[in-house]
Amino acid sequence: MQVDYEKLFPVLKNEKEIEVLINPFISAYQNKAMEQLEGQIASAKIGMARLSSPQLYWVLGKNDFTLDINNPEDPKVLCLANNPQKQQIFGAILSLYVNRLIKLVNKENKQKCSLIFDEFPTIFINGIDNLITRYTA
Repeated sequence: MQVDYEKLFPVLKNEKEIEVLINPFISAYQNKAMEQLEGQIASAKIGMARLSSPQLYWVLGKNDFTLDINNPEDPKVLCLANNPQKQQIFGAILSLYVNRLIKLVNKENKQKCSLIFDEFPTIFINGIDNLITRYTA
């Protein structure tokens, strides 16, 4: 969030999953609507600032753990917890992990596994309705 727009927007534009979301920012920048752009960026920074914590940087900055929990060669147990006082903030990070985890465990040649959720309403799972339908039908 602190990078110059000239460097930031080309990188974000290459990410297909967020291309539609970033377009209003890029459009404002290209049309030199800097006042509008600064307002948009300030709104995004407020939300992002809530995620700023040494604990999250430590957890998210490491690369010594993979989410392939049902890998037959290297099975894992993963426990994620939320903080009731900060559930809206940490819920976003937990949702990120859970959404990625669901994609990774639903592959062939993996061990069977279970995902058990306590406090399920505190996280967002993209496509949960399809996931439940697929495994309960």
